[in-house]
Amino acid sequence: MAYQAGITINTGITPRARFALQAWLLHKKRYHDHASDLVPTDYTLGWAEMSDQAMLDQLDIAQYSRWWHWHTKKNSWPAPRERIQNNGSNMHLIAATPQVQQLLDRTRHGPTGFLRAPL
Repeated sequence: MAYQAGITINTGITPRARFALQAWLLHKKRYHDHASDLVPTDYTLGWAEMSDQAMLDQLDIAQYSRWWHWHTKKNSWPAPRERIQNNGSNMHLIAATPQVQQLLDRTRHGPTGFLRAPL
């Protein structure tokens, strides 16, 4: 079912697989839109080169319209575009309980450790 503004979604979500990732939290943004009852916050995570502070210092990272965006701070690239794009992702994490949502809400920029969850 496609999301529609003003419609409360009965999730009925059933996990189908396990997901694991060791990453840095690069950015997070709270939304107030059609999907925010289910997914109030999006998290941009980075791994491999996108968890290297020297690389991150050369990029501006932002989120809008539930996508992550990045720009170089200088005219030079810290790595090829494909490596930047392939080692980061905007995640729509759905908390299984209010307690899990509270943990997600407390996350801060930097190393997040290991994320393991049903998918």
